[in-house]
Amino acid sequence: MDELWQTRVRWIGFLAIPAVVGVMLVLTVFVVQAIANAGGGSIGNLPDVLLPSAIWLFVPEMIWLCLVPFLHWAQRYRGRHSMLWLCFLVFDTGGIFKLVYLFRHILPDWRGKGRYRRVPTIPPTPTMGEAETEL
Repeated sequence: MDELWQTRVRWIGFLAIPAVVGVMLVLTVFVVQAIANAGGGSIGNLPDVLLPSAIWLFVPEMIWLCLVPFLHWAQRYRGRHSMLWLCFLVFDTGGIFKLVYLFRHILPDWRGKGRYRRVPTIPPTPTMGEAETEL
């Protein structure tokens, strides 16, 4: 996998860090609301602050996870079912096929496994006539 795709796949991991923080913020809001409801207390405007923050942290990862399969399909797809994957990626509303594509094509391409394995190329050897003209 070339350096551009190495970077694109690494960004999935980089953006996952704030996304996890966003999920933890949402869970914190739910826990604090449950505690406040059970005890009859008030939590003030905590959900009004934490929920938008959580969304801002989570959305970039979701956008990137939706874009990377299209970028990979357009540039690096190796397989026999190109139009089928295009239809799945375009008409998929839940994102399941984008995740399947991630595991079936993008991660093997990143690791150089399966149909995306890197085959070393042997440099061409000069023929007898070419070797004489180089001297």
